[in-house]
Amino acid sequence: MSVTLNAMLTTEVGPILLATSTKLPVWATCAKIFIYESLSIILIYRIIIFILYLLYNLLKKYIVVVLILIQEIKATDMQVKRYRDDRGPTDAGWLKSMHTFSFGHYHDPEHMGFASLRVINDDRVIPDAGFGTHPHSNMEIISYVLSGELAHKDSMGNGSIIKPGDVQLMSAGTGITHSEYNGSDTEQVHFLQIWIMPNVENTVPEYQQESFKPDEMHNRFRIIVSEDGAEGSLVIKQDARLFVGKFDEDMESEFITAKNRKYWLQIAKGKATVNDDEASAGDGFAIQGEDKIIIKTKTASEILLFDLAQ
Repeated sequence: MSVTLNAMLTTEVGPILLATSTKLPVWATCAKIFIYESLSIILIYRIIIFILYLLYNLLKKYIVVVLILIQEIKATDMQVKRYRDDRGPTDAGWLKSMHTFSFGHYHDPEHMGFASLRVINDDRVIPDAGFGTHPHSNMEIISYVLSGELAHKDSMGNGSIIKPGDVQLMSAGTGITHSEYNGSDTEQVHFLQIWIMPNVENTVPEYQQESFKPDEMHNRFRIIVSEDGAEGSLVIKQDARLFVGKFDEDMESEFITAKNRKYWLQIAKGKATVNDDEASAGDGFAIQGEDKIIIKTKTASEILLFDLAQ
């Protein structure tokens, strides 16, 4: 047995172990071989780890670039639903509001706006109540009434009642103050308060209001806000367009998109599908990279569509 072991040690372990193994019992020699082989495995493992570390440091900048490209590809081809019940709530008694994006006490870093669209507040105000005089600056503010009446007064001397079909746009510029109250003492007012960030700041404040005919929005989208005042729309200080459509039940509408634009679709009333996604009043959709937006209504529906620069 010692001859066989000596032969193994001579060929596999080396002269150092062989020199010492003849002076040790067999079990000790075997233990020594085991330790030697274990140390060899550990050494090989460490060498592999070191090589992988070197490779990672050499390639990590390329890995980061690839990950960024993957995220950009995903971000440029998507339709993401903002579910109505996930919006931020406010209940002040006289005011019940749902915030699509961060606003006031509601802060969600994942929903700070979409392109230049900063705020969509779905507001309901009880009779004889409203927002007292408060300031704004450097913001394009749109009020769109869904039901009831909204009474407006501002520091530019404007005073008006906004009803369904009316659209109000304030360019706050260097600064204005205004108030908004329910214009009725019997009926709730339901309206969307929309803020869009301007592409120019510290301009002279401006006020615009227009009433659009119902048949111009019937079963189709009608442009109501644009940078160039297209088709009699209100003029906004941003590369943005806002369309509104009032659709009957079981209607289908198709909106052709542009690759270099972003779109936000807001269901104000009713139920519909948006590119086959189910939607109800309060739901919103961030859309980009789609060739078209196909809307199929399940009930009578009122829909806002924002066309925004990237």
